[in-house]
Amino acid sequence: MNITYLVKTCSISILIRPFKLAVVFHALVKKKIYSTHLIILLTFLYAAPAFASCSPSMNIKTSIPNIALNLNSIPVNGQIGSEFTSDTNIAVSCNASDAVRRFNLWTAPNTAVTSVNGINIYKTNNPGIGFAFGFEPTNFCTSVGTVWMTGSFSNLAKPVCDDSLYLNKDYNYMGRFHYILYKISPTITNGPTSLPRPNYGLFTEYTNATNGQGGYFMSSPSSPSFSVTASTCKLLSSSIRDIKLPTISITSLPSRGSRAGNTNFNIIVNCPSLTNLNITFTDNNNRNNTGTMLTPTLSSIAQGVRIQLQYNGNIIKFGPDSAEPGTTGQIVLNSNLAGTQTFPFTASYIRTGASLKPGSLTSAATFTLSYQ
Repeated sequence: MNITYLVKTCSISILIRPFKLAVVFHALVKKKIYSTHLIILLTFLYAAPAFASCSPSMNIKTSIPNIALNLNSIPVNGQIGSEFTSDTNIAVSCNASDAVRRFNLWTAPNTAVTSVNGINIYKTNNPGIGFAFGFEPTNFCTSVGTVWMTGSFSNLAKPVCDDSLYLNKDYNYMGRFHYILYKISPTITNGPTSLPRPNYGLFTEYTNATNGQGGYFMSSPSSPSFSVTASTCKLLSSSIRDIKLPTISITSLPSRGSRAGNTNFNIIVNCPSLTNLNITFTDNNNRNNTGTMLTPTLSSIAQGVRIQLQYNGNIIKFGPDSAEPGTTGQIVLNSNLAGTQTFPFTASYIRTGASLKPGSLTSAATFTLSYQ
C-alpha cells in the first residue's frame, strides 16, 4: 500500500493514494496445520508367491508439525517451514538368502509440477502447496544419506542403493522418509490438504538366491488431510489523511541543521503470525533521492527549509520504491511481529540554507511495507 505524505510549512498532509504494484502492502498467510500423523501404509503392488523372501512393514509414522507462514514472504517455489521426517522404523523385512536386494524411490510418471535445486516437487490436493520427498536408510547403505526424488518428470524410479552386506541373511531394513513443503502458486487455498497416495514411495526389488525368482513391492506413504488457514497482515492506520505541522517563525530555525515543528504520526500494523516486517520511504518528488530530506514540490514557496522524517528518534534515509531485501533506506520495524504494533514516526522542519524565505512548503513521500 502506498501512502503519500504532503508536507506544508504549517501542515503536513498524508493522502492515501491507489495501490501501486511496487508498494502493495503484502499479504500474510497464516497456515495452521493441525498436528496429525502420516501412517506409512506399505502395500503390495506385486509379490511373488510362497518363495517371496522380502515384504513391506506397516510401522513407519510421520507427525506433520503445525506451520504458520507469511504468504508473501515466500516466493513461488519457495520452501514452507522446515523439513520434517517420519520416525525411524522397519521399512522392509527379508527372511531368506537373496542374490539381489535393490531399493529405489518411485513415483507415478509426469506427476511432478516443478523442480527446486534439482529436487522434484509434486502436487498435493491444494493447488498452492507442493511437496518433495526422499528416503534415508538408517541401518543399511548409510553412506548415501537422504536420497531425494530427482530427474526427468517422466522417470519412474530413482536409485537409493543395492544392498551388498545382508543378502544372505534375515534382515530388517530400517529408514525414514523426509518431506519438504513448497509454495507452488501465488495463492494457497484454505481447507483440507493431503499428500497423494499411492503415487510415490520406496520401491523394493529382490531375487531369491535359491530359485532365482523374485518380486517387487512399494512402500507407499499415506497422509490424513491437514488443515491450511490463510490469513493476512492488516494496516490499521489507513485513516491517516492529514498530518499538519505547526506554523513556526523563522527564529525557530536559527541555524543550518536546526529542526522545529516536530509532529508525531503512527503506522499501525497487525499480523496474525510471526513476520519480519520492513519499511522503506521514497521521495515522491525525486525517486532517486537517497538522502534524508524530502524534495519540495514545485508549488512550494518557502526556501532554505525542508521536511525530514524520523523513526524512534532516528533520521530516515530515503530509498527506491522496492520490497527487495537490502533496499537502500530499508528499516526493520520488527523481525518477529505477531499481533498488533504501533510504529512511531515524526515529521519536522529542518533548516538547509543560510537565509530563509517564508511561505508554504509541500513535500510528498510514499512508503513500502515488505515481508522478508
